[in-house]
Amino acid sequence: MQTLQQYLERTSSAAQILFNGLAQYRAILNGELSDPLVVAYRDDKDLERQISEWAAVNEDALTRQRKAFTSFAAETFSQATLAGAILQLASAAIEQYGCSRPLSAEARKFVPQNKSQFWAGRTVRGLPLGTIILAGRNQHMHSSDEVFNPCTTAAFAHLATAHGFAGYETSAEPGLDLIGRNRDSPLLRSFAHNILFVTGWREPADMQNDLSDIITPSVRSR
Repeated sequence: MQTLQQYLERTSSAAQILFNGLAQYRAILNGELSDPLVVAYRDDKDLERQISEWAAVNEDALTRQRKAFTSFAAETFSQATLAGAILQLASAAIEQYGCSRPLSAEARKFVPQNKSQFWAGRTVRGLPLGTIILAGRNQHMHSSDEVFNPCTTAAFAHLATAHGFAGYETSAEPGLDLIGRNRDSPLLRSFAHNILFVTGWREPADMQNDLSDIITPSVRSR
């Protein structure tokens, strides 16, 4: 019999490698952001003048920044691969050690009854974290598909519009918008990295703490 703690210990080295890999990609952007432009202007002509002056002063920094962004974007697939593996580690833990429970009709829009152990965890954008992990894992594993299962589709539709920007409640966040995926971002097939951003996980301890919270103590051994 393996416990959750044993599972986390036996997968900790893999988790560390995966999180380190993502940190290396983020490091591409570190130190390559130019000074922000803050202006007070009288008219459009004055604004254009100030922007031109700012661009001239920051020309080298802007060039480095563009190159860094290009390099970062070129590694989108690699980042998604690492993020998807992290979601798979977390999903497998919940699948094996999570606690099944009856689900309301509302909950079943996002999680099927046979995956009820994923309806658990802290609330993020109005959904339990376990549900977000399941949706992110499923979308990543089937990222070449054009249509996803209803629960995955519903979870992403909710997350994409639960961004909290006043006045834009009906506008979907592109990085989580399955419906607009092919239209707006044809090269962005997997949203695993974006889901990882939603979870707030930056290191293995973040994931492990949330998994311990999602999985009820009475069923951590199975």
